[in-house]
Amino acid sequence: MPNPFSRTLRSLESDGHRRWILGLVPALLLLAAWSAWFFGTRVAVYEVSDRARIEAEREVHPVQAPVDGRVAALHWRLGQEVAAGDVLVELEGGEQRYLLQEEQARGASLGDQIEALRRQIASARKALEDGRVASRAAVSESEARATEAAAAADLAETEARRLQKLRESGLVPEADLARARSQAEQRRAAARALAVANQRAAFDARSSESDRQAKLDELERDLAMLEGQSATAGATGRRLGRDLDLRQVRAPISGRVGEVAASVRVGSVVAEGDRLGVVVPAGGLRV
Repeated sequence: MPNPFSRTLRSLESDGHRRWILGLVPALLLLAAWSAWFFGTRVAVYEVSDRARIEAEREVHPVQAPVDGRVAALHWRLGQEVAAGDVLVELEGGEQRYLLQEEQARGASLGDQIEALRRQIASARKALEDGRVASRAAVSESEARATEAAAAADLAETEARRLQKLRESGLVPEADLARARSQAEQRRAAARALAVANQRAAFDARSSESDRQAKLDELERDLAMLEGQSATAGATGRRLGRDLDLRQVRAPISGRVGEVAASVRVGSVVAEGDRLGVVVPAGGLRV
């Protein structure tokens, strides 16, 4: 019986190894599944707190009143999607709008006056320059006539002196000498008259130029005053425009309206800095 018993032992030993291997495979599979679950599965962890809030992952932006005023119109509602710059609330600005229109009309009128005055100044400057040229020409012509008359008077006096010597020698009659003296006196009087006329022409030229220059200076002063008024009107208009723009309360960012103050309604009065609501940017939530 030794041979059959030996085969029986080997058969029992072989069956034991097979059962051990078959039992190990499920254990390995279970271990692999557990490892995958342990390292790959997200497990929610809950904490208990007496104080907590849910907020957006990105910072929310409050909407505040930039100036004092009465609410004239509302263009938002809770949960509404808005883009940066959209008008959310309008504050009354009728008085500012009227003043702005008044300043704009005043500025336009001043602009027309300034343009007309600039044309007058250009004409006055041209008249001044033309007057200077004409005055110089007139004075030069007067000086030439006075010089010519003085030379003719000198020549006549020289001729009279020559005839005086000849008369003393008895070579010319007394009538010729008298005629020469009379002519010399006439020429000298004409020369003096032309000299006075030349002085008067120079004075008139200076006076006329002074008058034209004074008129030009007056026009330029008027222009400076109008330009100052126009600059003031422009600055006032820009200030009123900025004030009107501030009365258009706009969305600071793109997002969703997350809060609207209960006190904000048409007809209510808000003060500068009052919180009107909140715009929540796009994004997830966090605790």
